[in-house]
Amino acid sequence: TKIMLGTFSPQQQPYTYMMAEEVTPSGIFARGTYSARSKVKLLVN
Repeated sequence: TKIMLGTFSPQQQPYTYMMAEEVTPSGIFARGTYSARSKVKLLVN
């Protein structure tokens, strides 16, 4: 699943985003590779 969060302007409180839990297959269907990738860019002046 790919989700685009968009752009956010600076603020004092951190942004939080709660995503729905996903269920991965089990048993014979669990074979394969599962991966997750996230990127956080922090801009500090």
